[in-house]
Amino acid sequence: NSLFQLMFNYIADLMFMPLLFDVVLTNSKFKTYWKFYVKQIRALKLNPKKLTKPVKTDQIYDLNKAIDEIAIWLDENAYKHVLEAMFNAKQKLVMESATMFADRFLKYLKQRTTETAGLSASLSSNDETTTVVKLNAMVNLYHYMFVSIDKSVLKGLMDVNEKFCGVPLMGKVLWIPDDFFRKYGHKTIRDCDRNDYRKARDAHLTYRRKSLAKDILVYCIQISSWLVRIGAAFKSTKHDTTLDVLRQKCGLIFEGIHYAQEISFLVQSVTSLHWYMQESINRQMFQAVGKLLEYLQCVNNFFDSNQQAISETNQFIIQHLQHKIFIIVVNSKKKLITEAKQAKAKKSEVFIDKLSAFHVIERCMSGP
Repeated sequence: NSLFQLMFNYIADLMFMPLLFDVVLTNSKFKTYWKFYVKQIRALKLNPKKLTKPVKTDQIYDLNKAIDEIAIWLDENAYKHVLEAMFNAKQKLVMESATMFADRFLKYLKQRTTETAGLSASLSSNDETTTVVKLNAMVNLYHYMFVSIDKSVLKGLMDVNEKFCGVPLMGKVLWIPDDFFRKYGHKTIRDCDRNDYRKARDAHLTYRRKSLAKDILVYCIQISSWLVRIGAAFKSTKHDTTLDVLRQKCGLIFEGIHYAQEISFLVQSVTSLHWYMQESINRQMFQAVGKLLEYLQCVNNFFDSNQQAISETNQFIIQHLQHKIFIIVVNSKKKLITEAKQAKAKKSEVFIDKLSAFHVIERCMSGP
């Protein structure tokens, strides 16, 4: 089960990247410039004399060929190309293997749907956003590969999408489930989708407006407390490199990064949703966002002013971990030699390969 879990997680990552690429590309101006560039290169192919410097016909041909290959992934259908590739791979499976794969896949989807539905309505990080997107990508992949899908999974997915109807992926780029299924989803899935996403996004924006005052108060307390604690930790234990102190400092560093990530995500979520729905930000919301940015700046200022101390702490942690790895390698090497002596297998190829691997690791860890 764990192996299948890892495999499907890997496939989810594989499906997410081209989908993210498509969404970002759709929301950028690159495609406009790309079309213009391709048009110019095509014109040069017909009339190479337009170039100021002489170029061989073969070079222009090679460039056009490269453009043709790249263009496949720049037509805002990278996710669709991967879907087709996955379907072709599935066709090569024998019937029994395909059936088992489908069963395991469906179990995975049910599990992920339940887990994703349990996330808070106010997502707080990009990791949670990608979880929602990956679920959609995987459900769509399953339907594409096996034509039909369990209705309970579809219903669960629609509930998830209604709950997370517009969350930031990157910058101002939002994850919009209705756009996704309109572009990539089969008619069967689209027909099952009864969600009123406009209404859901309005409700989400209203919720954000109401909850922002509370969020500001919470972050004010958290950031203030964090600044006091991390300032004291770095000041009072400046030359203390004991493991407990390093762990404390490292924990505080990650806590600050976590707060910064949450605040950044919240600001992106609020501003991007306003931008997508073409609604102006009222004065109260504008002030709230400004306050959140102040907290974000406080975290940033601390990291900027303590770069050396933070880098030293990180270096000590890295050295400690390297030391632990080195001890494990040395002990494993000794154990290997002892077992080989007892079994009188010091000349076997397997033993020599393992011993060589340990020597390589030791050399990498300790340097030349």
